Amino acid sequence: MSRMLLGVKLAIDKRTQIESAFRICKEAFLEVSTVLINVIEERATMSSTNLSAGDIKKVVVEALNGWDRQDEPKEKSSCGVCSRRASGRDGVRGGTYASVAGSLGSEVRVSRGPTVELSDTASFLIMPKENMRDKYNSSKITRETLCKVLKPADCALKIRKLTNARDGGVRIEAYSPDIDKVKAHPALAGAGLEVRENKKLNPRIIIHGVPKEMSADEIRSELIAQNLDEYLGKELRTIYIFKPKQNKQTVSCILELQPAARKALLRRGRIYLRYASCTFADYVRVVQCYRCLHFGHIAGDCKNEPSRGHCAGAHEMKDCARRELQLKCSNCVRQHISQGDTGHSAMDATSCPILGRKIKDRIAYINYD
Repeated sequence: MSRMLLGVKLAIDKRTQIESAFRICKEAFLEVSTVLINVIEERATMSSTNLSAGDIKKVVVEALNGWDRQDEPKEKSSCGVCSRRASGRDGVRGGTYASVAGSLGSEVRVSRGPTVELSDTASFLIMPKENMRDKYNSSKITRETLCKVLKPADCALKIRKLTNARDGGVRIEAYSPDIDKVKAHPALAGAGLEVRENKKLNPRIIIHGVPKEMSADEIRSELIAQNLDEYLGKELRTIYIFKPKQNKQTVSCILELQPAARKALLRRGRIYLRYASCTFADYVRVVQCYRCLHFGHIAGDCKNEPSRGHCAGAHEMKDCARRELQLKCSNCVRQHISQGDTGHSAMDATSCPILGRKIKDRIAYINYD
């Protein structure tokens, strides 16, 4: 059953790619046809009606060159929607079918954050069985036993790294591992260890420019109707809608969706909701406290001393009186990173190496395939 569903998913994904490519070809054909008709009509009114091959080639080349440049924003329509044709990621038109069909989202572009290349690795856990918890009371013991009983060559494992996990476990990150083969290794079971697969989360995106009057159910249903088919949209959920800012007619919202639906939206470049053409980006949430700037909790639960995200002083952001000073990251200062690397805010995901690393770690638990 799962194999059949996977086949259906792949077929729909491929169909979406082909439809996108044909749509581009159709637009180019109509553009060239219109130009040729105009040329023929113009020549028909002149004394000489002879058209040379050079004439035809010239107008076709000019039409195609002009069509490629039409990604520039046009005048707004009466509905306030920017009339911009976009096919492909970031609104850049692909020149060939391969450039359209091959754009499958091999990177994660985090909103207000870094662009992260997706790794070709997968991770899984080696955990002690329930009746062996007393023996394996630390990850160090589990790791030592693992290295004794399991040779990577036995399962063709190409290991990138080993890290400690909770409850005496060890996390293995490897390139394209055959997890079923590792599970079937007899020495693991004999040593009282077992394999547990990491359950990855569905990706989330943040959409900007959503009409503020739309409810969560309306965003979901109309996004599917205007941008996706029912199969790709069946797991789509509206997670959160931000409150509108003063005098703004649009809001941003966060959606959770299937990996295949994310790829389909990336190929289109924009999301259409009613009369709005919306931009979007990947959304990766890292829990960071606004009070102490540590990770893993929020300000309401914070028991640490406050720390300022601008100057690294021992006070909250709202109480900072030294905003004119050079930025200094309190997290980087705490971890003794060199002075040259601390000149940024602790909440700047594009500049802070610690926050950037947290985002990358979070991405490892999200299914973008």
